Amino acid sequence: MIGGPFEFTSLDPAKDGYIYQRLQVAETLLDVDAQGVLRPGLAKAWAVSDDRLNWRLDLRPDVTFHDGKPMDADTVVKSLAIARAKPGPLSKAPVLAITASGSHQVIIELSEPYSPLGAVLAHYSTLILSPAAYAANGSVNVLSGSGPYRLSHYAPPHKLHISRNDQYWGAKARIEEVRYLTGHRAESRALQARSGQADIIYTLDASSLKSLSASNHLRVHSELIPRVILLKLNSGHPFLNDVRARRALSLALDRAGIATSIVGVPGSQANQLIPPSLRDWHLDSLAPAERNPSEARRLLAELGWTPGASGILIRDGQPFKLRLITYANRPELPSIATAIQAQLVEIGIAVEVEITNSSAIPSGHQDGSLEMALIARNFGVIADPWESCWRISAKAAVTGAP
Repeated sequence: MIGGPFEFTSLDPAKDGYIYQRLQVAETLLDVDAQGVLRPGLAKAWAVSDDRLNWRLDLRPDVTFHDGKPMDADTVVKSLAIARAKPGPLSKAPVLAITASGSHQVIIELSEPYSPLGAVLAHYSTLILSPAAYAANGSVNVLSGSGPYRLSHYAPPHKLHISRNDQYWGAKARIEEVRYLTGHRAESRALQARSGQADIIYTLDASSLKSLSASNHLRVHSELIPRVILLKLNSGHPFLNDVRARRALSLALDRAGIATSIVGVPGSQANQLIPPSLRDWHLDSLAPAERNPSEARRLLAELGWTPGASGILIRDGQPFKLRLITYANRPELPSIATAIQAQLVEIGIAVEVEITNSSAIPSGHQDGSLEMALIARNFGVIADPWESCWRISAKAAVTGAP
């Protein structure tokens, strides 16, 4: 059994494809190795034209979906067309047309060169499914993929089982059955491992990791990845629409303390959006982020904020109160949110912390109701992190560590 933090509510790759890709139920045309280099997936080879406007993908000829139907160029074109019509990276790519050339070759025509296309074709939202998996409107009724495992039991949002697919086109799976169970709390997953209820658990907080490391019957693996923790601010909010206010919030944060005490990786505090592990995008010349509550108070005073009787700043009769939302899928986020709450109250800003679903953050961004959000983003799976930085927009300020 595998225990993880991520719930699933749909069979659609556009929504929950991460689970089905990682459990090897469905596959993409291209894959990525541990060094971030593209490698063959359902496409055994690919080539890009000299003008970089046409990608030709040669499909494996011996792939069969779990429902017994063979994979060919037409089925791949249909899957990609459906993925392109849904939210996801393929919908943002400058694609003019996706067509079949013969039975086992797919041509993707672009309006302009787009080097991240390989990464897009390895993204879980572009999983290739059998034509019979889709309803007429493009929704997914049956998860009929091509992977070494097939879905055998589906009980959203917490439980699913997969079983070995003996007709797999590649190396056969060695494990007959795998059960996946979702549990939001890292402490609960740690107890599952300690008691033997789970064979593998992942995504733990620092305290659980330390506790499990002391157990003789468990093996703990920890590896740093280029994940950055971000404090997302609504720069259109009347309390935050001046850059001095946002600067004050940044100056109040004890990044080093958070990195050491909560994340458990001393020295990993960030001074920019891209972590040092992504050397091609990290700016070594930037000065370290500083903590200066006195300067933060001075900036807020410039904006007309004065201390109230309770110590919370007041301007025009309104207290400086904000709502910070985050989610428990990343176990360190609620603890960091609480630390931010304590650090901001030191400069007179009251923060209400709300633990909710991660979907509330983009929803609040779209309707304008978002005030602050704490999120985690892994830039190691993005072909061009700077492009992603612009998509996150100027409403983000770095607070955390890789």
